[in-house]
Amino acid sequence: MIRKALAGIGLLTVGSYLMFGTSVGSYARTGVAEVQRYVFGQVPIEFEIRRARQLASELGPDVQKAMKNIAEEEVKIDRLGREIDQISTKLDQEKIAILSLRDHLNKGQNVYVVSGRSYSSDEMKAELHRRFASYKRAEEALKTKEATLASREEALRAAQSKFDELVAAQESLESELAALEAKHTLVQATKTANRFVIDDSRLSQTQQLIDELNDRLTVETRLAEQQGDLIKRIPVEDLPPSNLDEQIDRHFGLDHGSSEKHQAAI
Repeated sequence: MIRKALAGIGLLTVGSYLMFGTSVGSYARTGVAEVQRYVFGQVPIEFEIRRARQLASELGPDVQKAMKNIAEEEVKIDRLGREIDQISTKLDQEKIAILSLRDHLNKGQNVYVVSGRSYSSDEMKAELHRRFASYKRAEEALKTKEATLASREEALRAAQSKFDELVAAQESLESELAALEAKHTLVQATKTANRFVIDDSRLSQTQQLIDELNDRLTVETRLAEQQGDLIKRIPVEDLPPSNLDEQIDRHFGLDHGSSEKHQAAI
């Protein structure tokens, strides 16, 4: 079974190479990237925010460890500085002693009395040689310690700078995460509010229809009022003829003068 699977993989690899040539690697990488993007897009945002928060919280031990290392290095540097000060003080004292011993030898005496004890000239020269050699070794050791101190101080400054950058980055991440959480909360609140939005499109349509009907009724009312005004007016076509008196006289067999008397009697 395993042989068949391996053979299938081999055939697939050979077939891919024959089909795509040397670009098969780029196709594979592109496919993997697409799958990764798809999977990332399917993961809920809440989970990704919690994962980012977890990653940010894991910086805490790193920060604490860096603080401890810096504090320990500061203690070591302080101790080394005190050692250098002590060696420097001893060298200053030894320098004075060496110069004093040389001055004694320069007097050319055969016997020298130091602190109640007598020493020959050769013994004094041997002592001067020994102390001067010891002084030079201590001087070299002092230079080495001073160089070590300078190097460790420089490394400490670099570590402190790196630590400050780490703390600043952690604070920046915390701020960005807080902004992400606030933004996500706002999005969720907006989605929740949208679920309770009432569709008022029918209400708007009804209101628009009512407004249109009101406009139509207003127009018809104004037309009716205008028509009523026309009805109340005296029709010009119904006015009596200008010779109405003559028509009446002729109808009743009267002359125009008697008609005027009759009007006076009325």
